[in-house]
Amino acid sequence: MFEQSSDEQEADESGQQWRRLLAVATVVGLCAAGVALAYHLSSEPFLKGGFSLSAPSNRSANRSTSPSNNLFYMEPVIINSGDIDSTDFVRVTLTLELDQPGVADQLKARQAAVENAVVIATAGYGAASLRSVEGKTQLRRDITKAINGLLPDGGVRAVYFADFLVR
Repeated sequence: MFEQSSDEQEADESGQQWRRLLAVATVVGLCAAGVALAYHLSSEPFLKGGFSLSAPSNRSANRSTSPSNNLFYMEPVIINSGDIDSTDFVRVTLTLELDQPGVADQLKARQAAVENAVVIATAGYGAASLRSVEGKTQLRRDITKAINGLLPDGGVRAVYFADFLVR
């Protein structure tokens, strides 16, 4: 019968290896493209249970302040921990209980100042104290006092943590 020369045999094996390599590279590329597309289109936390700093949360968009419950929902705020040599941070989402529904308009008008008050009140705490119940309770008092100081007649009865993450 007809036998292939060693040069032809090596060329045939080399061609098969390149075809296999090309097939594997194609599959890997398609998988990477799928993951990148899923990440790009995802509005929810995607990797490691984290969150996106670039995509605003729509949690409070679905909730409104109404006269029946006198609640004001804030967007999440991210603050560096008060520990000097630490890379810890705090992510907090607040719900404010108001004395009257009209206070919500005052809060909206002073939104930047309110967020700043939350940042300043929280930044003074270390990560260890914020992990404790006592630390969270004291922080709630401090935030309530700071926000009421921004309003002409006060108006925030209580501060509730809708979301609280120390990392």
